[in-house]
This record gives sequence, C-alpha cells and structure tokens, in this order.
Amino acid sequence: MTAQLRETLNKYAPTAAGLFLLFLILFLLQKNDSIQKEQIVAKTMIAASEARNQATLKENEKLEASIIVLNDKVLNLARENEKNKARVRQIRKERDEKILAVKTYQRPELEKYFQDRYKAAAEVKANDVGLSVSDTICKAIATDLINGDAAVKEVAVAYDIVDNVSTQSELKDSIIAVKDQKLSNLTSVIEENQNVIQAQQEIAKAQADAIKNIEKDLKKSKVNKTIWQVATVAAFIGGFLIAK
Repeated sequence: MTAQLRETLNKYAPTAAGLFLLFLILFLLQKNDSIQKEQIVAKTMIAASEARNQATLKENEKLEASIIVLNDKVLNLARENEKNKARVRQIRKERDEKILAVKTYQRPELEKYFQDRYKAAAEVKANDVGLSVSDTICKAIATDLINGDAAVKEVAVAYDIVDNVSTQSELKDSIIAVKDQKLSNLTSVIEENQNVIQAQQEIAKAQADAIKNIEKDLKKSKVNKTIWQVATVAAFIGGFLIAK
C-alpha cells in the first residue's frame, strides 16, 4: 500500500501541481480582469456623476444670478410703490383742502369756480337764489359726478388688486425661500456625492494596488515554493484516494 501510494505520488504529483498552479494563475487572471472591469465601470460612473454635478453647479449659478436680478427688480418696484404712495397721500391732501375751501365759498366764488372749471363764463351766472347754469354745464356737471362715482369704485377695486399683488409677492418670496432651501439641500447632496466619489476613487486605487501586489508576489520564489507545496499535498491526497 505504501509503495503503491509512493509510486502514484511520484507519477501524478508534477501533473497535479502544474494543474493547480495553472488553475491558480487562471483564477488570479480572471479576478484581475473582473477587478479591472469593475474599475472601468466605477470610473465611468464617477465621470458621469462629476459631469452631472458640474452641470448642476452651473445651473445653480445661473439660478442664483436670476434671483439677484429678480431681487433688484423687487427692490426697484418697492421704491416705486413708496413714491406712488407718497403721490396718493399728496392727492388726498389736496382734495381735502379743496373740499374745505369749497365749504367756505360764497356765491361769487362759486360762480367763478364753475366758470373757470368749465371755461364757460357766459353759461354760469349768479342770481338772487343761487347760480343759473345752462343745460350744457348741467350735463358737464352730471358727467363729472358719474365719472367721480365710477372712479371711487375703481379705486376700491384697485385697492383689492394691490392687496392681492402684495399677497402674491409675499407668496413668491416664500416660494423663493423654499427654492433657496432646495438649492442648499441640493448643494449638500452634491457635496455628499463628491465624498462618495472620493471614497470610490480610494477603493479603486486600493484594488489596483492589491492587484499589483499580487502580481509582484507571483513573481517571487517564496510564493512559487508555497504553491508547489500546496500542489504536492493536493497530489498526495488525490493519489491516496486513487490507491484506495
């Protein structure tokens, strides 16, 4: 049994060791090829991710520039609104002063007021009971009263419009604030992605270094000797099973 085992060992050990070494080299080459493919895929994904990040950053810069322009327009409109509010206050003040003045007018002053307003001295005359006006002036006065009533209603509606515009502006400010927060969150996501990319690059580098180390170790005699010893043991076990 011992002689047969020794004979079988001597016969198959070199072949088994060579096959084991061949399979090990093929395994390492396949592993190396797999790692290289993974590196290529990782580099492609990293490049695409970096491109998307750059595009997003550029788009954010454009959005920020647009926000600056819009903010400037909002400030200009706010200043213009303040000027218009001042004009409205001045118009109201002049109106109130004229109304107070009219209340103190005597008949000659009323006569002159209507003559000047409608540029019709001959059609407005004072008499013992008041003013005598022509039908033309009466129609003009009625027209002014109608326009005045309509103007009051229009102003009321205009105030509602102004209130709605103000509310819209506040809502838009809120929307802009939300968008700013979204941009901030997006920037954080991009930064996190960059950290992930950096980690992937470090992993890829570590894999490449590991491959180089394996290739170096295969060239060393100590590794070859170890492989031979492992192959001899494998051949021994195989020969033993055959003899049995």
